[in-house]
Amino acid sequence: LPVYLTLLISSLVTFCLLMASVMHQGQVKDVPWFERRSSAICVVAVVSVVVIVATLSAVFANALLSSSFAYAGQLGIILASKGLVFLSIQTFNRYNADVGVVFIVVYAISAGMEIPVRVFCLVQPTIGAVLLANMVNLGSSIGGQVVKYLVLKCGPTWKMRQVEVHDAVLLWRLAINHMIDLMSLVMVLSSDPRYW
Repeated sequence: LPVYLTLLISSLVTFCLLMASVMHQGQVKDVPWFERRSSAICVVAVVSVVVIVATLSAVFANALLSSSFAYAGQLGIILASKGLVFLSIQTFNRYNADVGVVFIVVYAISAGMEIPVRVFCLVQPTIGAVLLANMVNLGSSIGGQVVKYLVLKCGPTWKMRQVEVHDAVLLWRLAINHMIDLMSLVMVLSSDPRYW
């Protein structure tokens, strides 16, 4: 465990330094990404926090989803991942960071939080548990779409920058769904039929 934690912490520190370097390079371009240096610092801080939280969630997700609080843990991980995505989107909208960095952030959220939950929904021991786990996912997705509809209907018109970031997140969502569908198919085809 100490070796694992040391590697994890060193990887996270390396990532934070890498993000600071990327943002600095974006700042010294002919057309800088940010109007002020403080904007670049805010983006680096938010990205670092999001990635660290997502990585630590991955460390504890399996233990949480295999405990007696599995469904509450599933809902908590889903809500936390939605909150981190929302924080990331608002940050990139506000500070005009490169859209490519959005993919780095949402990939970390997916790998650490969404994929364990989706696999958890597939490998339940009974049909009832599978349905319950998937209903929690469905309910959170419907709630998210209702909130998005209300924001679009009642809020101000989106700027072009918001549309670009939203499109990037939509592409990420499609890619993650396809990847998890393929992973689920491989799991079903390669497992012992007696399990099913």
